[in-house]
Amino acid sequence: MADLFRFYILGLALAAVFGLASSIIWLLFRVVRRKDRLAVQRRSFLYDLLMINLVTIPVASFAFAALVIMLQA
Repeated sequence: MADLFRFYILGLALAAVFGLASSIIWLLFRVVRRKDRLAVQRRSFLYDLLMINLVTIPVASFAFAALVIMLQA
């Protein structure tokens, strides 16, 4: 049971790093391309990005945990 929890926590950490890195890259892409002209648009995009991260990181953690288990087997 403790090993399973350890794999989940490791998967959660990997998913958080991957999610935050991809969000930062996407944010920098939008800044370089000047997609958002108004402050309201920039704020709306940041809220959307935050919501996407809050939903996908816990789900992706199971996928990363499965990858860690397969790699250690």
